[in-house]
Amino acid sequence: MIHCPNAQHRFKALSTAMLVLMAAPLLAAPPTPDATTSNFFEQQIRPVLVSKCLKCHGAEKQKNYLRLDSRDAIIQGGKQGPAIIPGKPNQSRLIAALKHQGPEMPPSGQLPDKTIRIFEAWIAAGAPWPKESTTLRDTSDGITDADRQWWAFKPLTRPTPPTVADADSWANNKLDQFVLRKLRQQHLTPAPKAPKTTHLRR
Repeated sequence: MIHCPNAQHRFKALSTAMLVLMAAPLLAAPPTPDATTSNFFEQQIRPVLVSKCLKCHGAEKQKNYLRLDSRDAIIQGGKQGPAIIPGKPNQSRLIAALKHQGPEMPPSGQLPDKTIRIFEAWIAAGAPWPKESTTLRDTSDGITDADRQWWAFKPLTRPTPPTVADADSWANNKLDQFVLRKLRQQHLTPAPKAPKTTHLRR
């Protein structure tokens, strides 16, 4: 058998090249999110505005006359002028503030560089804002005053059972009185009482 060092080197080089080509897809950077989509705003922009900005720049408080709860308000800006210029992140005061170059936002500490780059991408894409979310809400606990009007958020009470005609002939307890009232309001008649054999079968 003839020993050929050059052939071995070529084989090793070829094997290494094949491994690199096979691993390339695994090492490739993940696709960049499209900043023009509503998902980008909902997942990347909205949470930061709500959690970091609206306490000082929302409906209840506008530090330096600046609101950040709607696109129009952000573009209009405050005491120092527009907060953003759509398409021009480098000229937008909001980015300078996030980088703590001048006014520092948020004052509790600078946001991660990744978050700032996300805002730069959003502004560069024209600062798209979903039509269904005209104005953001400052919901520190996730529940608004309107939400609290829903029965599930109201405190427990002891309502007085309603007085319903002929309730004694059908209602077995106070809860049945509420059911019977609702049935009467809907012009419905309660089903007849089931016999004992039916109860046993159930």
